[in-house]
Parts: sequence; structure tokens; C-alpha cells
Amino acid sequence: MARRHISDVVRHAVLEELRAGVAARTLSRKYEISEATISRWKKQAGIDEVPFLNAVVRSKPLRSSEAKSQEASSDDSPTTDRRGLIRKQLALIDDLLEEGHLKSSDLRNLAQASKVLGEADARFDREEQEEQARASLAMQHTSSIPRSKGSDLDTLIELDARGAPRNLECHFSILDVGDARERFGPEEQERAWERMVEIFRRYGHEVDEDTYQYMISKLNNDFEEDTARKERQLERLRRQNILPSVEAEADYNGEGRS
Repeated sequence: MARRHISDVVRHAVLEELRAGVAARTLSRKYEISEATISRWKKQAGIDEVPFLNAVVRSKPLRSSEAKSQEASSDDSPTTDRRGLIRKQLALIDDLLEEGHLKSSDLRNLAQASKVLGEADARFDREEQEEQARASLAMQHTSSIPRSKGSDLDTLIELDARGAPRNLECHFSILDVGDARERFGPEEQERAWERMVEIFRRYGHEVDEDTYQYMISKLNNDFEEDTARKERQLERLRRQNILPSVEAEADYNGEGRS
């Protein structure tokens, strides 16, 4: 029974990596599964027919309120089904690890699958938050919304415990200004700046150049701290023999010293 569950978990992790563009040959080496098996899973999941199912495009057009409502109320949508399966597999991994009596290869595959599926689940959360932010922006253009005053600036721009922005609207407006300054001319830079200023003004904050530089610095520092935190978590898993060491993983992938 445990063997069947482990195979099911690994299959779902492999499918998520295929959707992310990882080559079947790489996954074959990573999980010690034949390429023929991976190709069969890929065909059964219809991934070839939906090549960019997992792509996230920030500039995609907003759907109508009616379409969003219909999608939100449908429990049979592909996204809902896939996200439910991912969370089911994550719970199953916890149960398998708690039961114990697993081979080292099983522990390695479950650890790798847990990382892949956890990242996929977090990505769904971010996409949902971004969609909610977009819906909120659309509503603000058509209705009068009470403006919150005195919101703490750091709270608006910081990351949450999962490393995702707490306020996507504010977060991306800052990044858009930086992107415009690097890639576009004065007119686009001015438009990006005005959008950012208006967004923060709704939360009770006036933004000048010094404030912008502070926010950019905080975003960079928070990102570096979040990356370091995740590295510490991985290191703890390695010490507990749940994940292979860096050296062992390099040898396993054929990247060790010659």
C-alpha cells in the first residue's frame, strides 16, 4: 500500500515539473524512473496539448466580473482539481513519513516531491492573490472605495511567512517603477511613478524619491532574508537525512568532482 502511495506522489511531482518545462530525461535521472513511464504520464495528463498550462503572465487581460464569478463558483475547474490533488499529495507525504520504515531512495524521492508540490501550492496562492489584487484594481476604477489611512508602510511592502508579498498591488507597483527606469523612456517612467504614488496614497502614504529608495532596499533585503531562511530549512532537512547533502546530490546528478 505504501509503495502505491509513494508512486502516486512521485507521479504528481513529475507532472508539475513537466509543466514547469523540466526535461523528461532530467526527471528520469532525478527520480530513477524510465523516460517511457514519464512520457506515458505526460500523455495521460494531456500536457503536450496544453504546453503553457502553468505559465503566469502578469500582463494578461482582466476577465469580466461575470467570468470570474463563474470560475470561482465552479468546483470542477482544472485549477481547482489540480490544486486539490497537490494538497492531497502533500498530506499523504506527511502520513508516509510519519509511518516510517521507508527506504533511503523513497525518502529522497518523497523529499524532492514535497519540495516540488509545496512550491506549486505556493504558486497557486500567489496567483490567487494577484488575481484578487487585479479584481480590486478593476473595481476601484468603477466605484468609490473608502481609503484606508495610516496603514504601516513596512506592512504594505513586506513578505509573509511563505515569502509571498503581503500586498501584491503595492509590491508590483514598486517593481514596475524600477522596471520602467531600466527599460523605458521618460513617459513610461512617469506613468509607472504616478500609478505607484496613487496606489500608496490610497493607503495613506505619500511617496517621494527617498521613500521609494527605502522601499526598494527593503524589498531586496526581505528577498535575501527569505532566500537565506529557505536555505536554512533545506540544510535542516539534509542534517535529518530527509534530503541528500549538496555533495551527494551533485554526485547523483553527475556533477561531482572528476
